[in-house]
Amino acid sequence: MRIALAASALAALGLAAAPAVADTPKQGYYIDPASQVYVIVTKDRTKVKSFQAACMVKGSDGKLVQSSSIYTAKSKRISIKKGAFSYAGTVLIPDAYGGSPKRIQAKITGKFTNGKAKGTYEITTAGYTCEKVSYSGKYYGVSPEG
Repeated sequence: MRIALAASALAALGLAAAPAVADTPKQGYYIDPASQVYVIVTKDRTKVKSFQAACMVKGSDGKLVQSSSIYTAKSKRISIKKGAFSYAGTVLIPDAYGGSPKRIQAKITGKFTNGKAKGTYEITTAGYTCEKVSYSGKYYGVSPEG
């Protein structure tokens, strides 16, 4: 009897101490309005179809403000494995004067947990002052605009 109680207590402690496990994402949009992040998941839920975010810079008051935006190319799909994704490569940043977008390097990470996409992104190309940003976007559905 004592062994069974001890095993039950250890199992309960083990469950309470277990870290959050990544979820399988839903098809559609995960949006963090504060950091302007949009993570769009494909219909088969195995890839990030598009990652869009703001290039955040520190203003004169020390607060982060949007400078421009970044996004993955339409042809780029980021694989989701065990509820997480990561990408280190080329992203696009619009040209301020309406020309072709510039190709810059970025590092993007994310994990789907508790109905949210959480992660970080940063620009790794020298000369860009975008700050590393953490995001936590909630699920908005397949068609968030209505």
